[in-house]
Amino acid sequence: MERSSALFSRHGFSTRVFFHGKMEAGTWSYVVPRTGHLHLLLAGSAEFEHEGRKLRIDTPSLVVYPRPCAHAIVVPGTAQLLCAEIVALCQSGGAAGNLPLVIDMPLASLPGVADMLARLNAAPAGGGARADATGRLVDWVLVQLLRQMLAERGSGAAPLGLRDAGVSKAVVAMQEAPGEAWTVAALADLCGMSRSKFARRFREVVGVTPADYLLAQRMRLAKGLLRRGRQVQDVACEVGYSTQPAFTRAFRAACRQSPREWLQRGAWT
Repeated sequence: MERSSALFSRHGFSTRVFFHGKMEAGTWSYVVPRTGHLHLLLAGSAEFEHEGRKLRIDTPSLVVYPRPCAHAIVVPGTAQLLCAEIVALCQSGGAAGNLPLVIDMPLASLPGVADMLARLNAAPAGGGARADATGRLVDWVLVQLLRQMLAERGSGAAPLGLRDAGVSKAVVAMQEAPGEAWTVAALADLCGMSRSKFARRFREVVGVTPADYLLAQRMRLAKGLLRRGRQVQDVACEVGYSTQPAFTRAFRAACRQSPREWLQRGAWT
């Protein structure tokens, strides 16, 4: 298997495992600037909480926050987890910007995962072999995720985790043209649904409202343009705002700082 030095220089990520073992009943919070997180639920049940939403997982699964996102893991009994930080090396062009806020998928859906878990379990505990096997598993899982995402993007399908035929056209439309003046009504029409049915279904599948998803796509595009030296007023127009003040208000609401303040502080998150 290729090691992370080659694969992650290509995809724009590196990883660091910081926990592998049993979590007892309780709440475990993660607020780490500049890093995403990957969690492998290997056994037991857990609830992942972020931005006021809850994601209940009861089977061995992968849960990934590709970008920095304050979240918590609530364990009702005991759970076996493997947790790692994801450092995005290519913020402006890395794959993280093309992924949803959080991704969850059953481990069984990853071909070859059983062999990787068997290698981990066979490695002697407490030594370098176990640490190496753990790192290899995390690298392998994340690379499989990225490869699936890239394959789906290339085939014109919806991003990973958004396979629902009812909303996929809206997701693709907002990703490909975030500067358009999309309304819920227009997106619902694109998907062949009533406005209310579309809004309800979109939130169920994606986890946020269409307006919030569009805002996230606009901010992703805006940050990339700002990093490349584009003027704020030009960026405002390109990402769908009629005036610079309107863009600045939206940017501040989403990022808690103005575009110029964000650039002055390093243009990272």
